[in-house]
Order: sequence, then C-alpha cells, then structure tokens
Amino acid sequence: MAFMVTCESAEGSTTENYPRPADAYQRARACEASGINVTIRLPTGEEVSAEEFRERYLLKDAD
Repeated sequence: MAFMVTCESAEGSTTENYPRPADAYQRARACEASGINVTIRLPTGEEVSAEEFRERYLLKDAD
C-alpha cells in the first residue's frame, strides 16, 4: 500500500510515493507550507487533501 503525494505549482508538478502515512503527510505539509497545491492519492485511487488524509489515517492511529 502506497500513498502518492502530488505537489503542483506554477513551475510544474512532482509526484512521490510513500509507503507510510506519516511520511506522506509530512511531505504534503511541507509543500503546503511553501504555498504549493497538494493532493494525496490513496491506494483506492481516491484523491484527498492533506487535512482529510490526516483525519483518516493519522488521527485514528492516535486513538
């Protein structure tokens, strides 16, 4: 299972795969902090924002 993080800016886009949710979220937040648009594609093919990803994958692990 891998999470695909796509960072899109005026200069182009980059896509990277991360096997761990925490790593994918960290990369997404770094892009957002730079003012870059981010989407995360789940293994199911669904695309979500970094915040929605955090709620689905990281907060449930904290319970």
